[in-house]
Amino acid sequence: MRIKLNKYFYLDEFVSPFIYNMYGASSIWFVAKPIIEAAFHLRTMFGPTIINDWYDGGDRMWSGFRDSSCTIGALNSFHKHGKAFDSIYKDANIEDVKKYVINNHKIFNAFGITAMEANSSNWLHLDCRNVPNSNSILLVNG
Repeated sequence: MRIKLNKYFYLDEFVSPFIYNMYGASSIWFVAKPIIEAAFHLRTMFGPTIINDWYDGGDRMWSGFRDSSCTIGALNSFHKHGKAFDSIYKDANIEDVKKYVINNHKIFNAFGITAMEANSSNWLHLDCRNVPNSNSILLVNG
């Protein structure tokens, strides 16, 4: 059974099938609140969004929390700590989404989002790493 988080997202969109099947509703433990809030806001602004789609038969399962079985990304990736997500927008240009995040950094900082991957061309990566006195979005290379 799918667990609805809000108007747009289900919990399975933020975790792998392994975590979801093992922990069910408690899978929420592995996802930082700023990630869900930022994803909701961006979905409201830019329309249909894909994070993980494995539940519906898609192939994306590592775009939210990456458990210890995941070999994708850096060893200490913020995904491995439940503090990052990657998203694709069906009806929006990714560069427009990135510009929106930068130009509206105060909204995202209020959620707790502090960094964005600058060099991704097909998706948006946001995370909530600790950045002292953050009043902008830190641009990082993936």
